[in-house]
Amino acid sequence: MRPITFFDLESTSVDRTSAKIVEIALIKVNPDSTREQFESLVNPGIPIPPESIAVHGITDEKVKDA
Repeated sequence: MRPITFFDLESTSVDRTSAKIVEIALIKVNPDSTREQFESLVNPGIPIPPESIAVHGITDEKVKDA
């Protein structure tokens, strides 16, 4: 068996042509059922719209040093 990795991205919008990533999260499940996790905020370089903040709760303040 091989490990399997699940990932989740949070972004500035749902428009795939202009959206910028603000958070990356990964969970890797190994064949022995152990898990490894990774999570990181990302500064998108643009203001995060209020509509997006309402969905994921990630603000410009939270990503300013990311």
